[in-house]
Amino acid sequence: MTRGVDLLFATTDLYNRGIPLRLAAQRYKFRRRDLRRNLQQEKPRRLSRNIPRWDTTRRELIRAMAASGHTTTEIWALMMDEHDAPLTYSGLNAFLAQERSSPPTSPHPAGGDE
Repeated sequence: MTRGVDLLFATTDLYNRGIPLRLAAQRYKFRRRDLRRNLQQEKPRRLSRNIPRWDTTRRELIRAMAASGHTTTEIWALMMDEHDAPLTYSGLNAFLAQERSSPPTSPHPAGGDE
């Protein structure tokens, strides 16, 4: 593991779990001064999931497979085998997680035809 990721985990423990500064410094082998400096940043850094930038056709195909009840593993296998699409499982999983958390969009405006 790199030092930057360790520092990120130490800071996360301090923020979210309420672990004392001294304990986090011992656990992750950092100086307390380094942890304090990282905590004083305006916005704490966090691990982010990189959502792949796929073309619209591929996104729609994945959305259709997910809507028909396929699991992430099944979608990944179908995309690799039948569509020769080079994509990673983690990228697909991140995309599907984002899709599940975003509110559904309707192609028709609210209110209907009047």
